[in-house]
Amino acid sequence: MCESIKDDPDLVHDLNNGVIEIQDKRGYTAEFLLNRFFAELLATGYDALRRAKVIKRLIELEQKEFSNAVFKVTRQESKTEYKAMGFAIAEAHEEIKPYHFSNESDLINRIILGMTASKFRQHHDIPKSDAIRDYLSTAQLNCIIALQRANTVYIEDGLDFQERKAKLTDLFNRKHKQKLIDEIHLLNA
Repeated sequence: MCESIKDDPDLVHDLNNGVIEIQDKRGYTAEFLLNRFFAELLATGYDALRRAKVIKRLIELEQKEFSNAVFKVTRQESKTEYKAMGFAIAEAHEEIKPYHFSNESDLINRIILGMTASKFRQHHDIPKSDAIRDYLSTAQLNCIIALQRANTVYIEDGLDFQERKAKLTDLFNRKHKQKLIDEIHLLNA
């Protein structure tokens, strides 16, 4: 196997260093230690169906890893935008009450999720110690980020709750609702 690819100009020659031959006391080959490149080459090289399955699974794993990384970045961005909205809420009230923050969060949750955070938690059996946003899709988080940003501006501009609710609902319906519907169809396919 090594000899057949050693002089291939399209391969990285550093990969050819990934085979270690272990010999027994008599000088016979007892085993080979292979790096990832050669292990995949060996596993996929003989059978086209097996090769297709391995390649498909590798692609799935890489996509899952990429999706997880995107989710983490998006989740962090939702936290950052929540803080900005929190500052706007604090600036808008002379006397800050805890419900000022929960009202704004639930406004956004009702628009995007169709329910408050507590109802979503009950509906999906999410422990009270966990944040519901850790259970949302990246598309849902992107909607939350967009609506938090808009709500921050609306709060800073002095719009009252009902005006903000109408504007945020309109923004969601125009820019985000179809994306979430498409995601549901894709997941159900």
